[in-house]
Formats: sequence, C-alpha cells, structure tokens
Amino acid sequence: MAHVTEDRRVRKTKKQLRSALTSLLLEKEIGRITVRDVADLADVNRGTFYAHYSDVYDLLHHLENDFMTRLDEVGIRYNARDTDGKGFSYLVELFTLAGEYSDIFYTLYCRSGDPDFMDRVFNKLKYQYLYEFLSLRSGGESEKLDYCASFIVAGMCTLVKVWIENGMRETPEDMAHLGGGFVLHGVSMLQ
Repeated sequence: MAHVTEDRRVRKTKKQLRSALTSLLLEKEIGRITVRDVADLADVNRGTFYAHYSDVYDLLHHLENDFMTRLDEVGIRYNARDTDGKGFSYLVELFTLAGEYSDIFYTLYCRSGDPDFMDRVFNKLKYQYLYEFLSLRSGGESEKLDYCASFIVAGMCTLVKVWIENGMRETPEDMAHLGGGFVLHGVSMLQ
C-alpha cells in the first residue's frame, strides 16, 4: 500500500499529537484525557488539533489503525510458504515496526491494556503468518498448532515489551534471531 504524502508541517504536528497522547496515556485513562490536555502537551492550539481529529478517541483510533495498516503491509510482503525459516525476514520487519511504533505498542498493548487493540494485534500476528508457518512445518494437530501459535505470539509480544523497556539497544535483526529461535523451538515441539 502506498502512503499518502503529507506536508512536512502536518507530519510534524501529527507526530507531536501522537507523542502527547501516548505520554498522557501512561498517566491516565483515555476517558480522562481532554483535547486541551493533548494540545497543551503537544504545544499546538486546539484548532490545530481539530484540523486533524474530531476528538481524543479519533486520534487514538487513527494511531491504532495506522499501526494495524503497517502490520498488514508486513504480512502482505511475506508468505509462510516462501520462507525457509532461517532468515527471519518477517520477524525483522515486525521488530522494525515495533521500534517505529514503540510508543503506541508499549502504551496500548503493554501499559494501558486496551483489550480491543490487544486482541487485534494478537490475532493479526497469530493468523497473518505464524499459524500457516507452523502448520507447514509441523504437520501437527490443529489444536496443538493453536496452542503453540498463541504461546509464541504472547511470548513475542512480551519480548517486544522487554526490548522497548530496555531502550531497544539490540537491533531488530538481533531480536528477530532471538525470537526466531523460540519459534523454531516451538516447531520442533510439535513434530
């Protein structure tokens, strides 16, 4: 999918608003955050906020959907049938994406525990690539595949959380190799 090119000032403003909202979400629930809170922290006026979003929930919705769109794009580029399971290219892209969206992932998945967002991410990761990857390599029963895929996705999300908390010192390639080792170990348990 092609990204629409936005004016540099618009991108900067949206980045400021994103940063302000994710910072505020670390302090309080979304229902207690006002447009004024976001605008003040982002150092923009409320009119500028309203030029882009109708309310705080609209901003949150856009941030979540942008992340999910990018996650979809990663899945489109990779096919479980076409990978040898050694290069971990899919995982490198996932960790790269997690690094780019570390504020959103950490705030909404790890800290605030937005259940809808968590379910969307979890199911996308489970069924977008991993389930087929495991199925092709294990020949295992579907119930065991479901357990294994669920376990691996939960572990990967925790791995991303700890990586973010530790300042993302390792490269996405390093993290993909570590996570890929866990995946391959899971495959061997299914055989």
